[in-house]
Amino acid sequence: MKTFEIKHKESQAVIYRGEGADLAQVVEAAAAAGVSLASANLAGADLRQAGLYGATLSGADLREATFTAANLSCANLSGADLSDSDLHRADLSGAVLFGANLTRADLSGADLRQADLRQANLTGSNLTCSNLSGTNLSDANLTSSKLAASVLSGADLTRANLTCATLSGANLRQATFTAANLYRAKLFGADLTQADLSGADLSCANLSGADLRQTTFTAADMYRAKLSGVYLSDSDFDQVDLTEVIRSSGTIDA
Repeated sequence: MKTFEIKHKESQAVIYRGEGADLAQVVEAAAAAGVSLASANLAGADLRQAGLYGATLSGADLREATFTAANLSCANLSGADLSDSDLHRADLSGAVLFGANLTRADLSGADLRQADLRQANLTGSNLTCSNLSGTNLSDANLTSSKLAASVLSGADLTRANLTCATLSGANLRQATFTAANLYRAKLFGADLTQADLSGADLSCANLSGADLRQTTFTAADMYRAKLSGVYLSDSDFDQVDLTEVIRSSGTIDA
């Protein structure tokens, strides 16, 4: 058994001291005891498969930390720095990540159902095959993020920045993209059934082969958007200029 100290990221004051075979065991013990690890310095920590249900890690330094297959369900990670961290297959369902920095984080295969990611920075993050159903991503920055084959059914992406994001083959049924920025986003083959893209910027976006049945595009910017081979039925294009939309054939009833 070794003794490990978890320190405050700025003051270096000891937040928690405990014994365990590794740091992960000590962090688990602290979380289980209800000890707040807010603003803790855990940069580069190996916490793979750690049980951190409901842990308080708000404002913590978790840069380049490894959380592969860890249980962070209902954890408080608001304002935490998780840039370049490995959260592959981690359980973050119901977690609070408000304003968290997840730049370039690997969240592939992660469970983020009902998580709070408002104002989070997910620039360049990998969310391939992740589950974000019912997740709140309003005002989040998802620039150049990878969301291919992910599930975002019922998710709230109001005013989110998805510039150059990849959402090919994603399940976006009933998702809200009101006033979102989807400039040059890749949405080919995505399921946008009953999604709301009112006021969204879809200029130069690729929606080829997407399912747009009962989708709302009211007042959206669709300049040079690609709509080849899309599925359309009862879609709402009210107040949308479709003169510059790129499509292989056919017409769109606005």
